Amino acid sequence: ADCGDIPLNHKASSNAKVYQKPSSKSNVVTKVKKGQEMFFIAPSQENKSWYYVKVKKDEKSSTGCLQ
Repeated sequence: ADCGDIPLNHKASSNAKVYQKPSSKSNVVTKVKKGQEMFFIAPSQENKSWYYVKVKKDEKSSTGCLQ
């Protein structure tokens, strides 16, 4: 997907993995580095400690869950 001009409104506070579902047993979609910008979408409804985010890498973006 092309992120276009989506405002990346949050920064990762540490290195982390972005998962397909709100579980660390789920497939890893991408990784983020401390300070990397991302777009916060919403908290997970099934697990409140997880958040749906969009992360831009190069010219593409990935959407997944971050704890």
